[in-house]
Amino acid sequence: MVFKGYKTSLTTNDMWELKNTNKTNYVIEKFNKVFIPMTEKKWKPKDETLSININILTALLKTFWANILFVGFLKLIGTLMLFANPLILDLLIEYMTPNNNDPNWRGYFYATLMFISPMIESIFNSQYEYYNSVMGMNMRSCVISVVYKKNLKLSNTGRKSYTTGEIVNLMAIDSQRIMDFLPMIHVLWSAPTQIGIAMFLLWQQLGIATLAGLAFMLLLLPTNTLIAAKMKAIGNRVMKMKDKRVKLMNEILSGIKVFKLYSWETSFKDQVTDLRENEVKSLFTMAYISGAMSFTFIAAPFFVALFSFTTFLMISSDNILDANKAFVSLSLFNIMRLPLGFLPHLLSFGALFLVSVRRINEYLNANEIDENCITRHNNTETPIVMENSSFQWSNNSPTVLKNVNLRVKRNKLVAVVGQVGSGKSSLLAALLGELEKLNGIVNVSGSVAYVPQEAWIQNSTLRQNILFTSSYNEKFYKKVLETCAMEPDLKILSAGDMTEIGEKGINISGGQKQRVSLARAVYANADIYLMDDPLSAVDAHVGRHLFDKVIGPHGILKHKTRILVTHKASVLTNVDQIVVLKNGSISECGTFEELVANKGDFAEFVAEYILQQSEDDINDEELNIIQQLRERVQPFIERSISKISEFSDRSDIRRQFSTQRSTSVTSSKSRTTEQSNQELTQKPKIKDQKPNRGRLIEAEMAETGSVKFEVYKQYFQMIGFGLIGIVLSVNVCANGATIASGLWLTNWANDALDPQKINDSGLRDMRLGVYAAIGIIETIFSLSSHLLISLSCIRAAKLLHNKMLFRILRAPMAFFDTTPTGRILNRFSKDVDTADMNLLFNIRMIFNTFFRTVVSFILISLESPIILVAIMPLAVMYYLVQRIYISTSRQLKRIDSTSRSPIYTHFSETVNGSTSIRAFGATDEFIQESNNRIDANHCCYYPSFTAGRWLAIRLEFLGYCIVFLTAIFAVLSRDTLSPGIAGLAISYSMTVTSVLSMLITSMTNLETNIVAIERIIEYTTTPVEADLFNEDTKPEDDWPNQGVIKFNNYSTRYREGLDLVLNNITLNVKSSEKVGIVGRTGAGKSSLTLALFRLIEPVDGNISIDNIDISKLGLNDLRSKLTIIPQDPALFTGTLRINLDPFNQYTDSQLWRAIESAHLKSFVESLDNGLNYQIAEGGENLSVGQKQLVCLARALLRRSKVLVLDEATAAVDMETDDLIQETIKKEFSLSTIVTIAHRLNTIIDYDRILVMDKGMVAEFDSPNNLLAKPDSIFFSMAKEANLVTK
Repeated sequence: MVFKGYKTSLTTNDMWELKNTNKTNYVIEKFNKVFIPMTEKKWKPKDETLSININILTALLKTFWANILFVGFLKLIGTLMLFANPLILDLLIEYMTPNNNDPNWRGYFYATLMFISPMIESIFNSQYEYYNSVMGMNMRSCVISVVYKKNLKLSNTGRKSYTTGEIVNLMAIDSQRIMDFLPMIHVLWSAPTQIGIAMFLLWQQLGIATLAGLAFMLLLLPTNTLIAAKMKAIGNRVMKMKDKRVKLMNEILSGIKVFKLYSWETSFKDQVTDLRENEVKSLFTMAYISGAMSFTFIAAPFFVALFSFTTFLMISSDNILDANKAFVSLSLFNIMRLPLGFLPHLLSFGALFLVSVRRINEYLNANEIDENCITRHNNTETPIVMENSSFQWSNNSPTVLKNVNLRVKRNKLVAVVGQVGSGKSSLLAALLGELEKLNGIVNVSGSVAYVPQEAWIQNSTLRQNILFTSSYNEKFYKKVLETCAMEPDLKILSAGDMTEIGEKGINISGGQKQRVSLARAVYANADIYLMDDPLSAVDAHVGRHLFDKVIGPHGILKHKTRILVTHKASVLTNVDQIVVLKNGSISECGTFEELVANKGDFAEFVAEYILQQSEDDINDEELNIIQQLRERVQPFIERSISKISEFSDRSDIRRQFSTQRSTSVTSSKSRTTEQSNQELTQKPKIKDQKPNRGRLIEAEMAETGSVKFEVYKQYFQMIGFGLIGIVLSVNVCANGATIASGLWLTNWANDALDPQKINDSGLRDMRLGVYAAIGIIETIFSLSSHLLISLSCIRAAKLLHNKMLFRILRAPMAFFDTTPTGRILNRFSKDVDTADMNLLFNIRMIFNTFFRTVVSFILISLESPIILVAIMPLAVMYYLVQRIYISTSRQLKRIDSTSRSPIYTHFSETVNGSTSIRAFGATDEFIQESNNRIDANHCCYYPSFTAGRWLAIRLEFLGYCIVFLTAIFAVLSRDTLSPGIAGLAISYSMTVTSVLSMLITSMTNLETNIVAIERIIEYTTTPVEADLFNEDTKPEDDWPNQGVIKFNNYSTRYREGLDLVLNNITLNVKSSEKVGIVGRTGAGKSSLTLALFRLIEPVDGNISIDNIDISKLGLNDLRSKLTIIPQDPALFTGTLRINLDPFNQYTDSQLWRAIESAHLKSFVESLDNGLNYQIAEGGENLSVGQKQLVCLARALLRRSKVLVLDEATAAVDMETDDLIQETIKKEFSLSTIVTIAHRLNTIIDYDRILVMDKGMVAEFDSPNNLLAKPDSIFFSMAKEANLVTK
């Protein structure tokens, strides 16, 4: 593979399949034997509670103890062999002394031993590194798998503490740190062992003087313990800040369309930048502390040598520092340099590792769903039983269901009705086991299928979304498509049911999402169906079709047990039982006839429904029922009328054509297709690209070939070329001092051969003083280099992050349509972490090892310059080997990075759909899918470290050749070479192997880790929208003051290469005019609003508002002056105040006025913190209706002259719809209103109706005029909806 990677670019197809013992399933099975017993709750006498105490570190150590012992044995042999060469060096220098008469063969024998012994060490060390990497990879499999599995078990209490971004960080960063550090645990004993053996051998050379060096090292221990503790604390702080930043980015990316429509990019960019600024400050602090730690270890070998030599010379005048003592000691000090130099990094990584372990432990110990709160006893006659059951959403939260008693018989259809917040969704959640049970009994007998209120859609094909975890049965599948009204949609989709659906169903409408969600449940063929208002997002006729063909007494589910939450009273006559909820309790329960006769809460509910009907807008079947009901609930109707009349005065047209809240504007051609939030034809077929037909998300491509010079150039520009020059100069000075130190020690050792100098105490003191001065200079310059590199790399990472952030937030919507959120988050989490942590270490190591290599060759050449001629071929081989390796390693790293993204994308999807996954009993399938993706990633990672071992063996072999050649040249020059020069040359040649290996490894790591910079830079060059501000065309502060909108021959498309979605649109909207937009699915309705806000730019023509061409304006100048209430309400983590006013532009009184007008005042006043109430991620702690009312409050705050409603009430219940419509009518009476209509009653009293067809204006006139033309499209729509008599 190494040679193949050198010749051609590698792809995932070239990767080897993992051995079975390295596959996640095998490893997890082994791991679970230890881990599962930990998850069992144990009694804690102190707290008198049952609790779990999971420690991931303990579980990993118990699982892999045999592997740890085996690699420990390999490390021990390698460590012991490390000291063979210093012992042989002692014999060789002894052989080199002028008075030695040993035969020549002995010298050659010593040279040969110096070649063989490190080879044995290399073999053991390579095996150690290989098996260690395999063990680390398997540990990562365990960590990611248990984190993923835990997510599927988290209760609402547990989930409150963790956002998607935080859990992604656990998988991306914390699991990687465990994988990186745990295999290094052998260094914890091997480093002290190396130091201990080195000190023992030093004792043989220097005697009791060695204790002086040992005392110095012991003094360092408490210092470094304090520093390590500080590093751990700061590492903890950095990770918390990373979590906050990634969490906020996840929310921004999830709601990017709404952020752009509101023009909030600047505010949220500042929030992310502030979080990053605090993170960088902590990274700077960490760099200074790391510098202090490194100073102690950089200085350690020198000061140990200095104190040892000083003590040795001072305790007795008979002690002479000859070549043996000097250079055997020097070689031992060099051996100590590596563990001493590595210890600060080990402590740094160790501190971060402990932080990661603690974070993962806290997550794994978080509250889980109580699987025993619902029993699964077999009960064929009554599959659902609830007795005196009370529930809350999470610990310490209010009770949402109180003393519920409910029995649902087999194959019965039960409807659940009630006002907003009465507990309907909570009832279904309780049956799914999602709530915390306080008391009572709940039994559910049989398999369950669940249709959530907000449909959960996977980034997969339409077919796969419906099949879910079931196998494909063509006959049944087609039947499901027909009954769920999916067939007309397949004709529109570019690749039929094999069309890829984007993340969160971005390229299908709200109603289509709901029908896909329902089709998934039907195809599951379960025993019990729990449906949370699936009819609310679809139009009347689709709703009737779904009820008749799927849910109702004659539907495909007629032999299933069904619970249906609904607001549609028209279907209630066809259900077996009705449950009325009020304030979390069942107020009434019975058949339709029984409840109407009771004249209780249900009668009120029916009365409200009847008020919203007229004889013109209902079919004959329902007419008789409603006429009968009028008399029976007349008192309730009169009471409701009196309430409505207080704030409602609908127009004549509104009264005449008032229709039920779910009446749709559908075409006569297709009754079963409703308006699209983002038209399916916005993603038409790209010409001449048949293989990609139906594909939306572009595959993440790994770059090929070497990392471009431009990447390095941009990165070093961020660091600063001036700083790089200073770092080079500092390193030259530090290593110049190293050469001077070596030469000085050589001359000092050679003094022992001169009888006149041997007893000269003045000369000895001078030698000692200069040696100390040179060492101190070297230490100061080395520390300066360390700090300069660390600080400049962190600064570069900060600049790159901010540049990427700017480009991503300013990218056009087309970029987000084709790029998964997980892929972008990967850049902001793992790649930024690599830039923060790994790269500065790599660059430091490159500077350090490069200069040490140069120093080694300079000092080797002093023995005999001609040795460089012999070394030259080896140097060429070095170069060739590393070039072959680097090209492969680089590509493997890229493939590894791209194969990592699907793990996080799948995980993000799982977080959003965890309730559905649990409900369908698909947990095991999703865990398996996650494991498969981990294996796919490890298939790319395994060759990466295997190639590293391939390189190490070959480089180390070449290194031993250099040692052998140096020793041979020393033996050949025995008569002319001083023992001092020979000792200096050989001792430095012995370091060449490790230094060169570290240099190549560092270069390789740099080139593989620079891929993170390459990936970040890729996102710093994404195309951006037009400027936010344009001072030349900035409109007046009161613009638009009239609200006149003109489309002039306007045409546009979504992306280059796609068909036009709006074609030659010309129309005028007058000041304060109310215009409703209708049309078939894909007609271009939503495209008009996107064009108005310039989320898509014109291909031809223009749009003007109050005679100003909007294409000339800055985007913020435009978007901040318009107001939109979108279909999907977007809320984010933070206070309610920030959600309403992220720029802090409005006073408290203005906020309260908007809240009151949006009918949220009583709700906000009931909250403990009022405006400072913390909104959960995605607004999970608010109902759908409440979220939409918050969006209404935002609109009321902005109160602009132009208001756009993009199917704003499509997903809310009748009550919330009423509130929104009445508020808009009252508060925006002087504004121009453009509404994409989902329910006909919302636009029937508008001034004009715009009918779109195939991206063009089909009709544009008043409702009365259009209804007066029987051949008009609008007339056919009204007729289809029973608004006009047939």
